[in-house]
Amino acid sequence: FARRGLSLIETVMVVLVLSIAIPPSLTIVDHAVEIRADAVSLTRATALANGIMEHVLADVHSEHASLGFAAMIDDAAYIEGLNTRIAPLADAMQPFGVTARVIVGPLADASGTVSGDGGADLFRVVRVEVDYPSAAAGTQTLALECVVTGFGL
Repeated sequence: FARRGLSLIETVMVVLVLSIAIPPSLTIVDHAVEIRADAVSLTRATALANGIMEHVLADVHSEHASLGFAAMIDDAAYIEGLNTRIAPLADAMQPFGVTARVIVGPLADASGTVSGDGGADLFRVVRVEVDYPSAAAGTQTLALECVVTGFGL
């Protein structure tokens, strides 16, 4: 006569083994989800920072009257115009909590230091800062800097 089903002791043992094995497994999966979410957020932040910097570099080399290196003299007006041009890119990232700001530094020498020497201060440091959400550490900031010049154009 063949025995069918599980005895009560076997059932209790299965429940006990599962109750010990599942919580650590869920913790590992939860950590993996956080890492993946952070990687996606960082990828979005990097794409936005690169897109903005590409606009800045294109602007510096533009021959358009309202662009070019000289347009950065009035950094507030330049950034306002830049924000208008990058709006489609920035707006696409906002639902994901990714936001950016651009800082145009004063005229500086090749090392990025403001020397006060009009012959040496031919450059500007442009910094793009992108804030993005991190599952592990709250809001993070990605910074991208570039030294630009109108010299030689």
